Amino acid sequence: MLVYADLSVRFRACHTNSLNLALHMITTPMGVVASLVALRQATVTFEYVYEVILILYLMSLFVTLGNFRLWLATTAWMAGLAAVAERLVPTFTDSDCAKLLA
Repeated sequence: MLVYADLSVRFRACHTNSLNLALHMITTPMGVVASLVALRQATVTFEYVYEVILILYLMSLFVTLGNFRLWLATTAWMAGLAAVAERLVPTFTDSDCAKLLA
């Protein structure tokens, strides 16, 4: 937990500009959606691998964050991003995912 606490303090120090925060609110979800689409496409032949990876990620956040309400909000946000990713999977190619991640 000490590593997370140290990292969060340093992160906040670099993100005090409101424009920077606004851009993060756009670019971070885009990157997460692109990653989820790429993960879904990579695991399409393996049943439930995508879901297991998402569940493991959310479980790791529960341990890392140490705050139930923050974890619950993050989980709800991830569920929304996963739903968006599911709608995009049929229409996205590998290069589309790479473009969003770039």
